[in-house]
Formats: sequence, structure tokens, C-alpha cells
Amino acid sequence: MNLCTPGTHVVMGDSLDRRHCINSTSDTYHGDQWVTAVFKVRPGHVEHWVGDELVLEYDDPQLDPGDGDAQALIKGDELARNSGWIALQGESHPIDFKRVWIRPVNDTKHNAPAPRDPRWLVYEGDRAVGPGHGRRIVFISGDEEYRSEEGLPMLARGFARHGFETVVLFSQNKDTGEIDPEELTHIPGIELVDDADVLVLQLRFREYADADMKHIIDHVEAGKPLTALRTTTHPFFYRKNTESPYAKWTWNRPDGGFGKQIVGETWVNHHGHHGKEATRGIVHEANADHPVLRGVKDVFGPTDVYGIRGLPDDAVVLLDGGIVTGMKPTDGLVQDSRNDPMHPVAWLRERPMPDDSTQKIVVTTMGTAEDLSSADLRTWLLNGTAWQLGEPIPAGGYDVEIVGMWDPTPFGFGTHRRGFTPSDIVNGWPARASKNEAAE
Repeated sequence: MNLCTPGTHVVMGDSLDRRHCINSTSDTYHGDQWVTAVFKVRPGHVEHWVGDELVLEYDDPQLDPGDGDAQALIKGDELARNSGWIALQGESHPIDFKRVWIRPVNDTKHNAPAPRDPRWLVYEGDRAVGPGHGRRIVFISGDEEYRSEEGLPMLARGFARHGFETVVLFSQNKDTGEIDPEELTHIPGIELVDDADVLVLQLRFREYADADMKHIIDHVEAGKPLTALRTTTHPFFYRKNTESPYAKWTWNRPDGGFGKQIVGETWVNHHGHHGKEATRGIVHEANADHPVLRGVKDVFGPTDVYGIRGLPDDAVVLLDGGIVTGMKPTDGLVQDSRNDPMHPVAWLRERPMPDDSTQKIVVTTMGTAEDLSSADLRTWLLNGTAWQLGEPIPAGGYDVEIVGMWDPTPFGFGTHRRGFTPSDIVNGWPARASKNEAAE
């Protein structure tokens, strides 16, 4: 995937390169085989990718004042090229192009950063850093049991290191502003979903006002990328306003509600013994070569495996859930029928949309805060986000480091930490004073 620049020059490193043809570091591919190439063109910078490998990059394309054809395009002293043509060609050998797509590199609709407000968190993303390049991810925390109010901010800080602008919204007490996962109806800032490039949900049995729910459903029905963690198989439960147009997304409706229709499955049961048997995420052999699994070798978490009755035909299972004999990473798998076959704990969907496009959905039924201590689970989630946005995934996957304070509270009802507002946890939740603090 080399570069030929008739009538133009580019900057390689710190110097102007006047060569007519510049070789990339790409392999040579012999015989009849398809190769995926990606050309990323941003103002002043161009990258050539083959598969997941960056093979050439250069800066500042500019006209050659010594070239007769280029001279006709030069206006005054302006040599820089901010627009023009990209030509795909094969020299001295036959080549076929099966599918050529052109799309915005940064397709976010917002130019201004997300508004700051003490009721939510915002972490800036550098547009020069991939795979985010300034695109916005909105995380919504709203479950009573699995400490998403701790886990999602940690993920958001890590994803911001990869160029994403990340916003974290919380269930909150309407009067005090304290983070309160037991508040089922109130999430300040939910309108920020409107400009999200990716929406990440960890919800359980919520019942939002119609005006608030509209932001979430508009994102979903527009076919924009969605990531669902743990209890988002059963995120909504309309018990009071049963006449709401959004009551159809209730988890236990005959069609399975939001979980079955969008995520792929609704709540079924605890397949493993809840609180007694942890989960080992095991690569699904048939899809072991999927790029979202790059760098994913060892996934462990204390949550149990959720029961799965069946997934839609478009689902691609990437991790199966091995039920573990205890709650420690060193514990082995149980030797009984529950692990034969294993139930999925992580999958992807390309959900068919009415306009013949597809919606890219990333799902894991793991996701308590302690689960996210697994580096490989964090890698899987960011790899999945890159897949959703059409970004290359490196051979070793993306490393999502833990940024800020991290001392996750074990899962359980009534165990959330009280007295904290979003402003208190910008850099992470403070270390627990004692192992009993959550219950105090």
C-alpha cells in the first residue's frame, strides 16, 4: 500500500519528501486473496492501514512548484492541499476492488465539548488520539446491585486516554444530588445522549419519564452503536406508567422487551450459583480469530453466569461463561452439565435496521465493578468500541489502564456507597475505609 504523489510532496517525519513513490511497510500479497485497506485522511495528516497494521503515515500534502501541472493549481504562495482526489490503482499487475466505502473519519455531530455540570462527569478526549479521535461516549449508570456507579467512571477515564470524550450519567437523589442507584426514575444530563457516538448502558428495572426515555430510544432506533453490560438484558420495567409508549420495552413482555429485541436476550436466571460461583470468560472457539478478541486471553469476574435461552441469528458469540467452583481466580470450572454447553457471556450483534443498514451492538452479561478489574475484559470492551466505529484494532488489542483511585465495592443490594456526588469522584471513588463501609 504505497504512495505515489505526481505533482505533490508530503512531509515524512520532520522533512519534505520529494520522492515520486514512497514505499510502505506493508507485506506483499501474492495470488488471489482479498486484503482490507483503510486510508484515514484528516486535515494535514494521512494514514494507510492494512488490516490492523499502520503501514504508512505522512503530513502536510502540498503542491510541487516545480511541476508544470501543479503550477496551474497554485494560488499565490499557498501550496498546502486541503482537498482533492485520492486515487486507488495497481501498477504493473492486475487488481480488483470488491468494496469501496467513503465515510467521515470523525462522524460526530458535535463540535463543542460536552457541558460541565456537577451532576455528571466529563473526561476530555484528544482528537489526535485513536481510536476515539474526539468522539463522544455516554455511559449511563443505573443499577442497584452491580456497582455501575463505580465501574463505569473507571472505564470512562480509561477510554478517554484513547481519544474519546466520555460522559458519565448517574441515577441521583433529586433533592441532594447524591449518587443513588436505588432512584429508578431520575438521571440528570440524559439529553447528552443525543450527541453520543456510542451509548453504554448498565441499567436495571428503570422507569424513566417519556421525555427522558426518548433520548435513549432515539439513539437506538437511529441505529447508532450501543454497548450493554450485565443487567441491561432487563433495563426497563414500567410498573407505574403502563400506558407510556415506552412501556413496550419492559423486560418481561411476551416479546422480551428491550433485552430480547435489542440486546439479544432478556433476564432468564442465574445459571451459576449467585455469590458462590464466579465466571471465567472463555474464548468461543469458532470465533477465536475475531478482531475484537485480540489481546483477550484471561477474563475472570466474581459475577455468576446469566442463563441464556437463545440469541438472534445475527449474534456472534465471542466469550462463553465457564461456571467456577468458587469465587477466586484460581478456582477451577465446575464439572457438571451447566458447563456443557456453556452459556454465552459476551457477544456482538449487527442488528438489521429498516433502511437495510445494521446497528453494531456489544454485549456482555459480566460487568460488576469488580469484574472490570479484569484487564482483558476492559480490552474486550474497547476493542468492541473500535469495531463499532470501524476503527482498526491492533494485534494485541487496546490496553485500557485503570486511571485514578480504584477500590471496587463488591456487588449486592443496599451496598452502594452513600453521600457521594459526581463531583466527589472525578478521580475515582476514595478507598473504602474498611471492608464493612459499604454496608454502614
